[in-house]
Amino acid sequence: MVLQPKLLRLLKEAGVSKDFLAILKALKNQKYAIQRLFMEVLYANGEKALVDKYKLEIFQHTETSGRFNEESYVDF
Repeated sequence: MVLQPKLLRLLKEAGVSKDFLAILKALKNQKYAIQRLFMEVLYANGEKALVDKYKLEIFQHTETSGRFNEESYVDF
């Protein structure tokens, strides 16, 4: 998983705190093999309430490697 730059802009426009945006900015160039690792880092560094509130937006604006089969997403 890798954060897309568009996420930072969207969350800034939504009024997210500068501290939380700084955490995301620090994570945007880092790659995480699986979603769980990314979320562990995010929860360890960010406010749980903000992570929970914006989790959907965060996932919508991340890039992942993998492929879809007929039933689900398969990570590489």
